[in-house]
Amino acid sequence: MSRKSIIKGAMILTLASLFTRVIGFGYRIWMSNLIGAEGMGLYQLIVPIYGLAWSLSSSGFATTVSKLTAAENAKREYGNMGLILKQSVLISSCIALVLSVGVYFFADYIAIAVLKDARIVTSLKILAVMFPFMAAGA
Repeated sequence: MSRKSIIKGAMILTLASLFTRVIGFGYRIWMSNLIGAEGMGLYQLIVPIYGLAWSLSSSGFATTVSKLTAAENAKREYGNMGLILKQSVLISSCIALVLSVGVYFFADYIAIAVLKDARIVTSLKILAVMFPFMAAGA
C-alpha cells in the first residue's frame, strides 16, 4: 500500500467518524427535547442492557469473520467465505435469541431488582425483541 492511499483512507475514516458523531449529537439533543429529562433518565437505564447484549452476542465476530475470510481469500478458496459468514451470523443470532428470551421473561426482575425502576419493564421487553436483529446486522 502506498503512503498516499493510507493517508487518504485515514482521512475518509476520520471524516466519516466525525460526521456520525455530529449526527449522534444532534439526535441526542432532539431526543432530549422530545422526551424530557425523565425520559432521558429511563433511556439511560436501558442503554447499558443493550450494550451488554451487543457485547455478548456480536463482539468479536466482525474481526473474526474479516480474518477468516482474508485467509480464505489468500488461499483462493472463495467458497468457504460465504460459509464462514453464514455460520457467524447463525451463532451470533442464536446467542442473541437466548439473551432476548432471557431479558424478555426476566424483565420484571431486571427492572425492579437490578435497575430499581419498575417503569422500564415495557422498554426492556421491547428492547429484548431487537437483540437477534442487532446481532445479525452486526
